[in-house]
Amino acid sequence: MTLPALYLVDEASGTVTTTGLAAKVTVQYGMAFTALDVDGDGVSDIAVDDTTAGEFILHGPFDGSLSSRDADTILVPPSDSNNRCFVSAGDTDGDGLPGLWIADPRDSSSEYDAGAAWLVEPVSSGGEIVVGEEAIAMLNGPSPQAGAGFSLASGDWNGDGAMDVALGSTWWGAWVALDPSAGTVSLDMAESLRAEGDDSAGYTLTAGDLDGDAQTDLVVGAPTDSVSADRAGAAYVFLGSSLF
Repeated sequence: MTLPALYLVDEASGTVTTTGLAAKVTVQYGMAFTALDVDGDGVSDIAVDDTTAGEFILHGPFDGSLSSRDADTILVPPSDSNNRCFVSAGDTDGDGLPGLWIADPRDSSSEYDAGAAWLVEPVSSGGEIVVGEEAIAMLNGPSPQAGAGFSLASGDWNGDGAMDVALGSTWWGAWVALDPSAGTVSLDMAESLRAEGDDSAGYTLTAGDLDGDAQTDLVVGAPTDSVSADRAGAAYVFLGSSLF
């Protein structure tokens, strides 16, 4: 049986085959990942979710074939749904290193399947992080079965210089929480971008400056949207200047 893998490409151009890659991370199933420099050496590291091996961080640079056995940091999650995602939180404590948001849409800490996200500060030396005990901030879904945290994105949406975070759901839409860098916050206090019908808005999220105004914008993926054709899908762009 061929296992799924995350393939790492070094400055690729043209057609790239799996035989010419910089490195390969072998996983089992249901993988999510994000890149961030947790040890401040100028080389990106990766956080990986593997439903069999769990969550872990590999420090770059990467070479050859890697797996959870090569992990520098083990992330011990507070729940066991095996469906988590990550996004960099930026430098939340002034140490020059990024924090990491970890989300689980099936978490029931507040209400059944409400979803949740935790902010942790990975240490450059690696080791083990017990997420539920060591998180410096937590976001709870606003209602039962909200499923907050199926997707994540981060950016400065209100232009105040602090990193905000957006949590998506497969049916609700998305919530944007402003500078949630400490304590426990319910998303019923956050800005809500509601889905319309069964368009699955919130299934994916991404962020970037799309209009060149130096303020982060948010893109919400809706894979079953039917505006152009039956379940053809769509992406909604929300400019940061119009969100708040």
